[in-house]
Amino acid sequence: MPVSQGALRVAFEVGNRHFTLALDGERLLVPDDPGMDIMLTRLGIRYERVGPCSYDRRGHRHDR
Repeated sequence: MPVSQGALRVAFEVGNRHFTLALDGERLLVPDDPGMDIMLTRLGIRYERVGPCSYDRRGHRHDR
């Protein structure tokens, strides 16, 4: 399955911020967070808000 450059960039940026990412078919699901809005807008990524998601939103911690 081909992956777009935009999807790869979003996945990298979301992970770099220690947020979780989920896949829903061909959509990437990221937390509804002001930082995500800023990042996606800065990257020029078209996005939309959808209803509540049930994916695991726990992030990764370095102190464990």
